[in-house]
Amino acid sequence: MHAGASKETPGRAARILLVEDDPADARLVEELLASRRAEFAVIWVRSLAEALAAVSPAIDCVVFDLGLPDAQGLEGLQTILGLEHRTAVVVLTGFDDR
Repeated sequence: MHAGASKETPGRAARILLVEDDPADARLVEELLASRRAEFAVIWVRSLAEALAAVSPAIDCVVFDLGLPDAQGLEGLQTILGLEHRTAVVVLTGFDDR
């Protein structure tokens, strides 16, 4: 999946790794990004395992859902934050607690 929107580097789309198992929520995130004036290249994966295979120094930001089939809550987030590749992480959650 790819959507439109970018980073500071002119002519280069920011690469977003979207980790979301729900297709409707993934579509919503892509629509929100597409409404921006910048360019984004979205790589959509549906699990922590797929995210770990896709993350690389080329990824500018990880948008991470806390409710995945193979990781629930902060467990998956801690795995992403513990990777050697340092990148911005945005957390998505439908949980109604802190």
